[in-house]
Amino acid sequence: MGGVIGPVQRRRRWFGVLFLIIAGAMLIWGLTFLKPLLVGISFVVYWLVCLVMTLAAFVVGYADLRAVRREQRRQLNELMKSTLDTVRQDRNR
Repeated sequence: MGGVIGPVQRRRRWFGVLFLIIAGAMLIWGLTFLKPLLVGISFVVYWLVCLVMTLAAFVVGYADLRAVRREQRRQLNELMKSTLDTVRQDRNR
């Protein structure tokens, strides 16, 4: 099943992209259109939410990285086992 993205991985990547888009939009809006409105506690709350969206994108990306590595390691182990089985069968012939 190499190269095929499963539904869990697709969902994880969708959430990562969504969090990045939200964080990027908040960054742009916070530095342009909303800048005059962000004063006092609203400034702190707005940028904390932006930070949370950025951290959420990071966490989802890291989880995806670990899942891809785990799948790659599983496939490598299967390939090595299959290759060793083939070599053993050829040697016994």
